[in-house]
Amino acid sequence: MDVSLFVFIVCLSGVVSVFFPYPLMLWFLDWLHPHHHVIDGNCKSVPHHSVSFILAFRNPGPAFAETIQTTLAILQDRPSWNAVFASDGSDDGSEEMVRDLGQGRIELVCLPVHQGKTAALNAAVTHATNEVLVFFDADSRFDALAVESLLAHLSNDSVGGVSGRRCLSTKGVHGGAQRSFFSFDAAVKTLESRVSSLTSNEGKLYAIYRSLFQPLPNAVTDDLYSCLCVIRQGKRYLFDSAATVMVPNPLRTEGGELIRRRRIVGASLRTLWLNRELFVPSKYGLVSVGLFCNKVLRRLLPFLLVSLYAANLALVARNIGFTLIFLLQTGIYLLALCYPVLSRLPLPRKVKKMSSIPRYFVLGNIGTALGVWDFVMGHAAVKWNPTKSGGEE
Repeated sequence: MDVSLFVFIVCLSGVVSVFFPYPLMLWFLDWLHPHHHVIDGNCKSVPHHSVSFILAFRNPGPAFAETIQTTLAILQDRPSWNAVFASDGSDDGSEEMVRDLGQGRIELVCLPVHQGKTAALNAAVTHATNEVLVFFDADSRFDALAVESLLAHLSNDSVGGVSGRRCLSTKGVHGGAQRSFFSFDAAVKTLESRVSSLTSNEGKLYAIYRSLFQPLPNAVTDDLYSCLCVIRQGKRYLFDSAATVMVPNPLRTEGGELIRRRRIVGASLRTLWLNRELFVPSKYGLVSVGLFCNKVLRRLLPFLLVSLYAANLALVARNIGFTLIFLLQTGIYLLALCYPVLSRLPLPRKVKKMSSIPRYFVLGNIGTALGVWDFVMGHAAVKWNPTKSGGEE
């Protein structure tokens, strides 16, 4: 076997492994030994849980008033619940907004200078005294039913945390492609919950026990770190598809998406490194397999794709099979390349989506490759400034 053929087989196997074997294995295990996490219907109101809502913000803009009102609406008939908002050195008047609109139900913690989201979250949690912490973002929109749906899972002693489900409230760039990805991700998370624990978390809305919270290091993804800490302490981390949280499309510009994806991937790899003990299958079982497939192998995807294309090019003349695979790859990349033109033409929506999905896929992989590079080189984004245009500074 020559080098080109060997590289082709290895890379093709790696690309396929990113998407199919792990979900199929979860489905098979769920079918073979179903032990679904069942919620007792009597626990739906979860009156025994006291809750502290935790939010870190930096210059969130005028829409922040709606965030405050949403929080107050949930707290209204629940006197034992409270909220702690931590300002990461905001200077846009949002701190005054909390003071003016908070009605004494929202405690404000102010960091004097910009230190980063993890520092703000750590500061907020030190002021939270209730049994359960519910984390959300300034652009998250949810109601009390979503929160109570999360809390119902915590009635099971084996469960330490629960993730909500993200839904896009605005279209934005590549909205259809993102919804397709979110649907696939939700299906995988549902299977993980039924079989074991999640290997990812939804930072827009999630709940964990206060006793299981671990202080967040700098330059990590706070949602994934909290999820993995819960699992390390011997508890399950579940997904609740009924606990929906509406958020605007974060992808408003392609440049902003590259910056965002680069930062998230670099931070998530640092998070995995700090929790590397979870990659011991003899101790953590399916969680170790899931983390490798979802978090490690997926981060290698851009390098596998480039190597696959190069090896395929060297094998094109061998037979029709290699030629067809090469043409398929080339066609996908050409669709991605042509999206800026096709999106402006009066074409059917389905045709535009055929180009949008490859474009979103390629953008994500470029951002992923840059994030891997940052991690390998030791570059860490401790703090950043969210911008109203969808990018980050």
